[in-house]
Amino acid sequence: MQSSKALIVAVSIMLMSVLHQPVRAFTFDYHTIANAQALVSWYDSYFGLVAAYDPDTKEANNARSYATAYFDDETILWGDHVAISALADASVEPNEVVLSAEVTGSYEFAIAWPLMEYFQQDANGTVEGLLRIDEFPAGTPCSLQIDISFPNETWNGLCLWQLYIESSSDYFVAGRDELGNYGARSGTLDAYAGEEIYVFLGFAAYGRADHDFEALGDGNFTINATLTATKKVMTKAYNPTPADGNIYNDTAVSLGWWPGDTAVSHDVYFGTSFDDVNEGTNGTFQGNQAATSFIVGSSESPYPDGLVPGTTYYWRIDEVEANGTKHEGDIWSFRTPPRTAYDPDPADGAEFVDPNATLSWEPGFLTKSHTIYFGDNFNDVNNASGVPSQESTTYTPDPLESEKFYYWRVDEDDGVATYKGEVWSFSTPGAVGSPNPYKGAENVKQTTMLRWVAGDDAGSHQVYFGTDKVAVSNATTASPEYKGIKNLDDVQYDPGSLMGGTNYYWRIDEVNNLNPNSPWKGGVWAFTTADYLVVDDIESYNDIDPPNPGSNTIFAYWIDGYSTPAINGALVGNDPPLPYTERTIVHGGRQSMPYVYDITGKYAEAALTLESPRDWTASDVNTLTIWFHGDFANDAAPIYVAIANMTGTPAVVTHDDSAATQINAWTQWDIPLQEFADKGIDLTNVNTITIGIGDKANPPGGLGKMYFDDIGLHRPAEEPQP
Repeated sequence: MQSSKALIVAVSIMLMSVLHQPVRAFTFDYHTIANAQALVSWYDSYFGLVAAYDPDTKEANNARSYATAYFDDETILWGDHVAISALADASVEPNEVVLSAEVTGSYEFAIAWPLMEYFQQDANGTVEGLLRIDEFPAGTPCSLQIDISFPNETWNGLCLWQLYIESSSDYFVAGRDELGNYGARSGTLDAYAGEEIYVFLGFAAYGRADHDFEALGDGNFTINATLTATKKVMTKAYNPTPADGNIYNDTAVSLGWWPGDTAVSHDVYFGTSFDDVNEGTNGTFQGNQAATSFIVGSSESPYPDGLVPGTTYYWRIDEVEANGTKHEGDIWSFRTPPRTAYDPDPADGAEFVDPNATLSWEPGFLTKSHTIYFGDNFNDVNNASGVPSQESTTYTPDPLESEKFYYWRVDEDDGVATYKGEVWSFSTPGAVGSPNPYKGAENVKQTTMLRWVAGDDAGSHQVYFGTDKVAVSNATTASPEYKGIKNLDDVQYDPGSLMGGTNYYWRIDEVNNLNPNSPWKGGVWAFTTADYLVVDDIESYNDIDPPNPGSNTIFAYWIDGYSTPAINGALVGNDPPLPYTERTIVHGGRQSMPYVYDITGKYAEAALTLESPRDWTASDVNTLTIWFHGDFANDAAPIYVAIANMTGTPAVVTHDDSAATQINAWTQWDIPLQEFADKGIDLTNVNTITIGIGDKANPPGGLGKMYFDDIGLHRPAEEPQP
């Protein structure tokens, strides 16, 4: 007896404008991917539950293409067949662009139908598009409305879909928003006319039928997604020129901005201090004006002697309405390049550099020519002179050796003077590397462990450490900077308690007594300790799994709900693939802590047992500071911090915003330590710090992902000068 079942799932994105000329409102290009996996299961009295899978993926890459992909019939267990086809097509109509990805499935069984327990198809499709809003002038703020609907309510609980919007332009910081999981959803995202917006719609549809009834039935099923753009009313100034964060290579600048829709005049603030511009102090207020431009760096303007090379400038525009209402603006910045060369490629401290690499750099302020010095000895490169200059900003050395550190320097000449460059370094494959703290790290914990990854031919490691860069670079085993030798599998060194706000330098030489090239001298790595007490800056963690002796993963220290998921819905660290820490959404340094929470019928907590600092009264600190970052797409919930001693009840402090998980920006949370002391905590011997989400006694439900960074203890803020 044979039976055939079919399930068709289609996804459509229809982009329609609410404007008078919808055909001009959007331009769209796309890439589609469709894959299907069939799971056929039945119960046999002898073999028990039996399942068979048949997955595959097909793609269509051209915006006007029609692609057809199919699976060859394949025999699976006793002559049973699974046949699946995947189709992707696109069409362009006068007033809309329609995309669709379709997955179909058909099944033929050679066994008796009454023995079939159930069948299930897992059909995954992704439609991906590039959208531009062209109706408004480029840079105009818009609101992008997304609506997802299902014609059959059954699918609201069975169809798992995910919609992503990702954008990167001069007007929008690159990012991705995830809008929901199960069922029909609506949402709004900020956008700007003229920017490139990447749209990803993915779904995984689960259909199930029993031999007595069919829950969903055969035939077609459609998910509709409508994206609508409308112009937003802006009260703040926006779209600054120079763009926020840009490099500006001149001595004078004309600042420009787009005014808020209700503004009649503008308060201008400009200076070299973020705090001064933010607070409007120390002469940063430049006056109120009607014009939307402001000149700095020329005669009869602020900074009449010109902008200073190598300086970051901050500015702010407050919009003033006719009735005097003010809308405080964002703080923007730009920087003038230094006199010296900068932004080297390979980057300073780069590893695994190709032995055939070409070096390049960004020229210094108004530079006309460059002089390059290159070698494998820091002192030689640092002290070299007399080499002919060149106009090009690239240099190709002879092929390099492996397992070696190299140094280079670029001096810049502007026709008036020569400016000596910094000595940069990099290493080729096989050399010792992956220093932790990384080269140039700032605000490092005063009780930090130095770690590294051994070179390919190392047999042991010689450790050098000190506060003088030249001394560490030139040190031998007879120097005070020499700290001893480590066995091959001992790739860490404890320098003890360090001074705050201090520069430290270290070097690892690799030794192999059987190799005539040994020892291989390492480069000098530098870091600066924080001038406050660091609880956890998230920088020390790596992606090396245990039992490797170099392992130092974040979830080995922050204990979450991994082993108790029924009661604790917190998970710290990213799932593979690596990295385990967050490397994009970061407040300070290179890493932050990703924290996934599920507080549906349970709490979410992650706890760190402290080795240091345990005395939270040292150095006259009085404030615990935590930086956190949420997401609009998160379910709303409060966040809290719990501090505990070895014994006794933890003290809990909750953030004032009950929807803190939805704050989509790095946010500083300052907690007076006295709040914990008032709740019975002995601040001289703190044992654990716990970060929680929701309400442990009454879980509100919901899920999402947060990021935490730069947890530290700070002294009282200095009083501002009058």
